[in-house]
Amino acid sequence: MKLRVDYTPHPGQRLFHDSSARHRVLACGARWGKDRACIVESIRLNVELGQLPRSGLIPKVHGWFVTPNYPLAQQLWRELKALTPTEVLAKAPLEKGYRLEWRTGAVVEVKSADDPMSLVAVGLDWVVLTEEGLLPPEAWDMALRPRLASPHRMGLAMFNGTPKGRNWYHEIYLRGQDPEQPDWESWNFPTAAVAGADGKLERHPYGNPYISLEEVEQARRDMPARWFDQEFLAGFLSSEGAVFRNVRERVGPAPRPPKPPLVAGADLARRRDFTVFVVFDAEGRMVTMQRLQAVPYRQQAEAFCSLLRDYDVKKAVVEANGPGDPFVEMLETALHEQDIRCKVRPFDVTASSKRQLIEGLVVGFERGKITILDDPVLINELEAYTAEETAGGHERLGAPAGFHDDCVMACALAWTEVAAKRKYRKGKYPKPGHSSGLRKQSYAEGRDGRPMERRFSVRSQSARLKGIKIVRNRYPI
Repeated sequence: MKLRVDYTPHPGQRLFHDSSARHRVLACGARWGKDRACIVESIRLNVELGQLPRSGLIPKVHGWFVTPNYPLAQQLWRELKALTPTEVLAKAPLEKGYRLEWRTGAVVEVKSADDPMSLVAVGLDWVVLTEEGLLPPEAWDMALRPRLASPHRMGLAMFNGTPKGRNWYHEIYLRGQDPEQPDWESWNFPTAAVAGADGKLERHPYGNPYISLEEVEQARRDMPARWFDQEFLAGFLSSEGAVFRNVRERVGPAPRPPKPPLVAGADLARRRDFTVFVVFDAEGRMVTMQRLQAVPYRQQAEAFCSLLRDYDVKKAVVEANGPGDPFVEMLETALHEQDIRCKVRPFDVTASSKRQLIEGLVVGFERGKITILDDPVLINELEAYTAEETAGGHERLGAPAGFHDDCVMACALAWTEVAAKRKYRKGKYPKPGHSSGLRKQSYAEGRDGRPMERRFSVRSQSARLKGIKIVRNRYPI
């Protein structure tokens, strides 16, 4: 059987397809083409195995794609359907269950490892573990590896993913580098380029040739060096270590006078931790910082309100989860009573949004865009802030045991607004109120006539061409 697949492998992918190893590991940078290579390789295996006499096996050929979660499973399912030739299918793809049935008797399914122990009870000819660095180790050791030991099944495994620290995926990769384990073969290639001796990016012979060097260079400027090395250079970085570098080099006096508009950040505490307020000016220079402990929320709101008034702060970013919700209401009331015109932006701090906050602050330090006060508590928190590897192999950002990160989070909350305003001024993004930015601003008033909520109707360029209206950024003010 000869099939035509819309796929032209680049040199790095050819190495993977030419391998005869039973277990193959692609530890490569983002957008290298790992999933696509594994999908095409699975199609080739289905064709070859489907032509063999395999009586007694049900199904005749059985393969799985395993992802860390359902959103990634949906993404891979769409690509799998697009690349699989329709003429090989016995019937339409089964959306419920993410299942393809071939005319030759092959069955291909996409699974999620949300519950690793649900990946049992079948024998497999091949399995693809995608984004391996995010999978729990028991998904392979306890669930999937035994599935490859079934009699008369091929039992081949393909691993792919961008490195995520030196976790169990790193151990899997090292097996492919060990000449004493001929059943394993592994490759570690960057997305498209590596830094040369002069620091300039040079195209890697086994990188993705379809990604421009300009795009990689832009990512190097935008991202913290540590995460660029991981995501684009595919480095297995140690997960233990300081997150913020050059902290003391970014210490300076408070600006006199600060350049408006000023922005404040507030990280709130319940009992043991500290509530921290910080203020930055438009140039990213810290103006002041306050720390409170064991103070009722209402008094915290009044203290923050006084700070906003004294420094004429125009916008405040406040942690919204935990004690943040009642604090925001108290703060809005105090601002209204004192006729202080400051917009308050509640910010929900989740695991993913926290990482984005910290990443933005790291970029500010690495690019020399931020200046902090010579405060020993603040400096100690920044220098002690670490990235640690969890038992599941993931990276956890935070303060070590016995330390606090309240000052760090307050700075990160304020910096997210400062950085956004600086990008607007440089023309990197459309300014609010321009044709491609915020289109309309309306206020809904409460019974006392006080503004309670605002809604921004945003019309992006692509949406505008389609006549679609997108509503974003809905939050209390």
